[in-house]
Order: sequence, then C-alpha cells, then structure tokens
Amino acid sequence: METLPILKGIFPHQVENNDENDVIVTKRALDRLGYHHSGKAGPTCFPDQEFFDGIRKFQKDQGLKIDGIVTVGGLTARVIGSLLEGMAPFIGLPAGSAKPTAAQCDHLHYNVDIPICNAISRERGKQRGVECRKSAMERYSRCLAGTPIADLPPLNTWNN
Repeated sequence: METLPILKGIFPHQVENNDENDVIVTKRALDRLGYHHSGKAGPTCFPDQEFFDGIRKFQKDQGLKIDGIVTVGGLTARVIGSLLEGMAPFIGLPAGSAKPTAAQCDHLHYNVDIPICNAISRERGKQRGVECRKSAMERYSRCLAGTPIADLPPLNTWNN
C-alpha cells in the first residue's frame, strides 16, 4: 500500500511546526479526493481551518480516528496513499505535460470525477451534484481536446 509522501506529519495543535511541503502535498491529495479546495492558484503552505476540517472529514468518511493528524506512515497517510494509487496517472503532472490519451480522460471522468459528484449529490443534494457534473463535463471536454490533466479546471466540489 502506498502512503502519502510527507516528511514530518500534520498536527492541528502545532500549526507553527507543520512542514510547509507536507501541508502542500496533503492539500493536493485532499484536493484530488474532494476534501479540500485550493482554488485556481493552487495549494498554499499555510495550514488553515478548512485544511484541518478536510482531514477530519476524510477521516470520518473512511472510518478512521478523527483527530486531524496525518503522521508519516500512519493510517490516515496510508489510506490517502492507497486511494490516490488508482489516480496515479493524474497526480503531480506538471503544467505543460503531454496531451492526455482518451483512455486517461475516460478514467479521470468515469472513475474519479463522476463518483465524487455522485457523493456530492447524496450528501449535499441533487442541485449541487448537477453543478459538480457540469464542471466534470467541462473537464472531460477539455481533456479530450488535449488540455494537459494538470491544467484542467478544478472539479466544482465546494462552490456549488
């Protein structure tokens, strides 16, 4: 099982001691899993309340201890890592990367974005799921048109 590649860990009661790179890596992972929204500018190195709320929501949804802590090699990091494994072709691709294949676009759309939108429909209502699916279709269209996966617009999981 893969683990989230952090070096020191994330601790909500020691915000000033959290490693900036660990915060960015964890935010990116939570963004991909639908538990955080970094926006168009990308994740910052500042661990804010939304970030820790996302960790706690993830832990709750996965049946883990809800403490907002992500330790190196710990259960939360391992579960995040294992969920990202299936998404590996889409994690960390730099801007300007190669044109995605139709198979990559299909995988992103049908195995990542749509399941996230379905969960939003169940948890936040049909209209919010519709808004999420609109953004999923926009991402899918752009992907098929050749936009690198790293440059696709974010999935609308928070602003709907």
